[in-house]
Amino acid sequence: MNEHYERAALFQPFDSLKGFLSQLKQQERVIVERPQLFEEELQMLDQKLQRLRPGMLVTVCYIENGDCLRLQGMVAAVRRDARQLQIVKTRIPFDAIVDLSGEALDEDPFAIP
Repeated sequence: MNEHYERAALFQPFDSLKGFLSQLKQQERVIVERPQLFEEELQMLDQKLQRLRPGMLVTVCYIENGDCLRLQGMVAAVRRDARQLQIVKTRIPFDAIVDLSGEALDEDPFAIP
């Protein structure tokens, strides 16, 4: 039995650079300055949230644990009843969102083509 354990230990991953993977994970978090939103900006943000659809590529700035983070990715789900946006695997409450942009969202829906 001990022989099987020793053999299995040969195939365990080796972390040659201790702490490197945790540093990479930390680099994925982009912290930006927290903006102050005025009433007009809140209305524009609400309009963009209404136009969100799964499959859109967006960039969202949101507040998490006191930090303002920026995340870019594909919208996986928009749960209007739960007031929640899901980008890939990250779930973001609508109330935490301070900026939202994307090619389809930045276009003026009332513009004449």
